Amino acid sequence: MAAVNRHHAAKGTPRSRVCQPHTNAIPLSISNAAAAQSRYHGTLKASMYFFVTSTLASLPTLETMKSTAMRIRAVSETDGIKKTLNAYRNNLVASNVAGCVDLYAPDGVTMAPGFETQVGHDAVKKWYTMCFETITLDVAFDIKEAVAVSEEYGFARTTSAGAQKINKTGETSREANQELFVMKKVEGEWKIARYCFSSTNPPK
Repeated sequence: MAAVNRHHAAKGTPRSRVCQPHTNAIPLSISNAAAAQSRYHGTLKASMYFFVTSTLASLPTLETMKSTAMRIRAVSETDGIKKTLNAYRNNLVASNVAGCVDLYAPDGVTMAPGFETQVGHDAVKKWYTMCFETITLDVAFDIKEAVAVSEEYGFARTTSAGAQKINKTGETSREANQELFVMKKVEGEWKIARYCFSSTNPPK
């Protein structure tokens, strides 16, 4: 640079007209590349923002997840109640006293028409023993409702229809009843807490 200045000075060229390098100047190609990169990052950020917001919008809310979990649990509890009712029907037609009593809660209650209320396993066992000594049932259950109203309690409404045989005479007759069960969960299993029924046969 000093040599250039001396050369112009030797020819009498004013120093003010000597071209000085622009140290802050950016080549055009570099400037365009920087602008393109800036636009790319801007587009990328916008795309990522759209992706994240749309993904979050499609995710279920906490309330929705809670509601779904409650519905799944309700279905599971309902299935548990139905399982107990089906087991009761099977033990009933098999005249299985122990099997029926085992499906009751320890303080379970049976309310049969024409009989006093039976409370607790001992009383319930005596009633089923007397019942199966007298008659044999061949009925099918139709579960109309089975609902768990809490983690501990539920209810069910059923109907039953089939035949009843008098063991002493062998005489058979049409059997038809409507039943109401109050269910209670005992040690993780649904048990019969209260049971009452009445005949739906036409009056004689």
